[in-house]
Amino acid sequence: MYGITPREQTVIRRAPDGPAVKQIARALDLSLHTINDHFKAIRRKTGVNSREELISSLSG
Repeated sequence: MYGITPREQTVIRRAPDGPAVKQIARALDLSLHTINDHFKAIRRKTGVNSREELISSLSG
């Protein structure tokens, strides 16, 4: 859906739990920069403007 990559899907699955980007990066053993890049790509692909909007669209 939306052309989201498997790694981006992994990041999305962690987003609703509410951890900070730093915690997501640590859990996935990735850099903050990489996680932020994934969120930016996800927002671009889905048309949402924020992480909160992304989480809201996932739960609705």
